[in-house]
Amino acid sequence: MENKNTREEWDKIWTEEGYHTWRTYPCTFTRICELIPENANVLELGCGVGNLTYMMWERGHEVLPLDISPVAIECMRMIYNIEGTVATLPPIPEGVENIDVVVASQFLEHMEDPNIILKEMTRVANMAIIAVPNFVLPPDECEYHHQTFTVPTIKDLLFNYYNHVEVYTTTDIFMQNKQTRTVIPVIICKCWGVKK
Repeated sequence: MENKNTREEWDKIWTEEGYHTWRTYPCTFTRICELIPENANVLELGCGVGNLTYMMWERGHEVLPLDISPVAIECMRMIYNIEGTVATLPPIPEGVENIDVVVASQFLEHMEDPNIILKEMTRVANMAIIAVPNFVLPPDECEYHHQTFTVPTIKDLLFNYYNHVEVYTTTDIFMQNKQTRTVIPVIICKCWGVKK
């Protein structure tokens, strides 16, 4: 299967959607913010136009947002006045340090091999908060997804890298346009204690 998760593809998406994107995940983003320890240094993978970045920043966190799309990074700068970094992941860029938590929301399902980015995440921080669709939008329905996760499969994967994994579920409802309502169940995992 062709990998559609290229800079060019995501630049097109963010050029079309921009700040008015339907990809806001209000319940998921709120829960992620609740799980982050106070005043944390956060590395966010796949930040998009910065909706979650801004929520974390508002709560007093230092956030280093990364995204494959220069269009998304520029949109975040223009809307929220937050600087981000363009990066093709993996790997996490060299020099990223003093990170308390890695946040990856709606990101892991886009990876051809999630193990590669999980190894990178454990290299830079002892804690991660990961959100993925809950048994929806498999690769044959969403050309940008390479993985489909359920609660058991994401737990099994994450326990390869972390000693502790807490799992929460929620549902986000979106209006993709005036006629299209989308319901996406989400799994949120708080992971800590990197296995050596």
